[in-house]
Amino acid sequence: MNGKSQVIIIMGVAGSGKTTIGSLLAQKLGWDFYDADEFHSEANRSKMAHNIPLTDEDRQDWLSALQNLIVLNIQTGNSIVLSCSALKEAYRNFLNRQSGDQVRFVYLRGTYPQIKHRLQQRAGHFMSAAMLASQFDILEEPRNALTIDIELTPQEIISIICKGLPMKLPSHEYLDKLNIPYESRSFSPDTEKGASNVAHVLGFSERQAVKTLIFQVDTGERVLVMLGGDQNAVSGNLKKAIGSRNIQMAAPEVVKETTGYIIGSIPAFGWQSPNFRSFLEASLLNEPILGTGGGQWGEEIMITPENLVKASNAIVVNLTVKENQ
Repeated sequence: MNGKSQVIIIMGVAGSGKTTIGSLLAQKLGWDFYDADEFHSEANRSKMAHNIPLTDEDRQDWLSALQNLIVLNIQTGNSIVLSCSALKEAYRNFLNRQSGDQVRFVYLRGTYPQIKHRLQQRAGHFMSAAMLASQFDILEEPRNALTIDIELTPQEIISIICKGLPMKLPSHEYLDKLNIPYESRSFSPDTEKGASNVAHVLGFSERQAVKTLIFQVDTGERVLVMLGGDQNAVSGNLKKAIGSRNIQMAAPEVVKETTGYIIGSIPAFGWQSPNFRSFLEASLLNEPILGTGGGQWGEEIMITPENLVKASNAIVVNLTVKENQ
């Protein structure tokens, strides 16, 4: 995926809701989610389970693994959400040391009584309520983070994060880099999935809501096919355009591997390799404007057909009107 990748770290003491908020945020953005707890050694887990606070030395290998995770994803252009306690400023500086402004922190702030009550209600987690005091003892509240009260609902917290950390999506940055004009439009993430629903809430026709479909060829090649929201491809036309009789819709995991996005949030450009083939239904050139996913559900990019072809390097072909054999 092209564009400047980003890492959002959801931080706070145990019981503040990092994993819940982090996973929900990642789902909304269409990014990968990682829980820092999964990177602890068995020795660290055992100490915490026995109410033995971790030392800085205990945390060093853990922090190094997380730093490597962050750097690797930034180098490969993959944006992620990471839930991590990151209690001390030194820990946060270490995590961010090689990544600069591509890493942002969100601090879920709660009082000791609030979080103690939460932990007492929680089952199956190695961090006991008795360990909470040690976390508050070493907590150094961040000065340069988006701070949010944990008493808010998860939906309210996600909304604050998205508004408080204005983020240009990789698809926007890709178009900016090519100086291709577009308009960014937002709609409620609660909108039911589907081109017709997006078109309805944004006020344009279903035909103008471009479907981005990934097909897999028997040779292993994967291609992007773009149709209007109310259109379906004629099988013979599609096979002729691609040059193979053996094609099928790619499975969700293949789509994610190919594009870096989940189905329903795939932009038409910005992630393709130089030799990747993209196809656009010819009749869409007659539309004054088209809408394509911005890379996360709730974000749409409005762009002219000509600029869509330019941005995606698409092959324009008749895919929907049956041709005479």
